[in-house]
Amino acid sequence: MRRRMRRTPWVFSLWPGLPQLWFEGDLTGLAVAVVFAIFLQVALAASFLWPAWMGSAARSGVWISVIGLWLSVSGRRLAQRIWSTETPAELDGMALFIDAQDQYLRGNWYQAELALQRLLNDNPTDIEAQLLLSTLYRRVGRREDCWECLQALATFPGATYWRWEIDQEAQRLEQWDQERDQQDNSERSGGPMSDAA
Repeated sequence: MRRRMRRTPWVFSLWPGLPQLWFEGDLTGLAVAVVFAIFLQVALAASFLWPAWMGSAARSGVWISVIGLWLSVSGRRLAQRIWSTETPAELDGMALFIDAQDQYLRGNWYQAELALQRLLNDNPTDIEAQLLLSTLYRRVGRREDCWECLQALATFPGATYWRWEIDQEAQRLEQWDQERDQQDNSERSGGPMSDAA
């Protein structure tokens, strides 16, 4: 499995929930970011725009909530960054996988393949990288390479957790083969008829 905390620019860690939302697509991060924004806006409005709106004790309580939320989420994340036990090689691997994903999503197949190959040279049993590489091969029409990746994936120790994704990729490849065979058959059967007409 990919590591839980990706190496992100430290500035993203300043807003609670933003790294989880932006880099991981986690909706919990959205909830935390929205709650923090509401508390911060209430605290700022009560302190500077309408000081008579809340008593000083309530205003202090809101500010304590803002600071407590920030420390519990962002402060913890920053501390994890500082005292991280991840080695530089692990961080490079994560960055390389993220780069490969970005290149794949942009349609830069060659750059994505290069990044995945480098990643798999360092860690040949990286299931996520191998699965993305098989998807890339299917996408660019390299059927045999795709099958090789899928067959290799089936032998990896952690492959049972990824069985559904592996099976889905194999089904897509089989469907692609069937469509290609049907197209070849229709071209063969349509070719002589069009010549005769």
